[in-house]
Amino acid sequence: MAVTPLMQQYYEIKKENPGCILFFRMGDFFELFEDDAVIASKILGLTLTSRNNGASGATPLCGFPHHAAERYVPKMVAAGYRIAICEQVEDPKLAKGIVKRDIVEIISAGTAMNEENLNAKEANYLCAYVPATSDDGKGGNGDVAAFAIADVTTGYLATCRSSVQAFECEFSRRMPKEIVIPEGTTIPSAIMDLIKAENVLVTELPAILFAED
Repeated sequence: MAVTPLMQQYYEIKKENPGCILFFRMGDFFELFEDDAVIASKILGLTLTSRNNGASGATPLCGFPHHAAERYVPKMVAAGYRIAICEQVEDPKLAKGIVKRDIVEIISAGTAMNEENLNAKEANYLCAYVPATSDDGKGGNGDVAAFAIADVTTGYLATCRSSVQAFECEFSRRMPKEIVIPEGTTIPSAIMDLIKAENVLVTELPAILFAED
């Protein structure tokens, strides 16, 4: 079914940022639509309403003043979500048709920089993990891991190739807020137990972004 030009723009930006809750700037407000609106309304205590979406009917909607983002983003991150901030990137008065919008920031547990999203008494580690090739070079055998651990707020970075058991020990010691993995990767069961127990955010990204070396 046909949708309004604004919602078509929204869908295109949403498609380019899978796995994110989209904070969509509209004038002085950030608006959320469909499933994002339903999720955010519960976590943030916002009123869930609806918006006309052309022939497609009404679309669930909630929103808040843009200056309140500093208060609401930490709550969404703490609930285990990645947030994509979509801003208007041209002056609405000069726009011909729909105002141009683009993602200016993606915020998640392991990439948060704002003090409102951080605990001053804890490191804020982000971990990247890939199954590594075995010592004989015959490919991944499930017993070797390549990983990196970083704290983007301090610039700390460490990388390692080790046994999965050593990775489990390091993961437990550092307890990252987020782990990024190639799409389709199976995380070792002991790590998954820690992830579930500590509510660690798991983010899958295209495999082409990862390399063991």
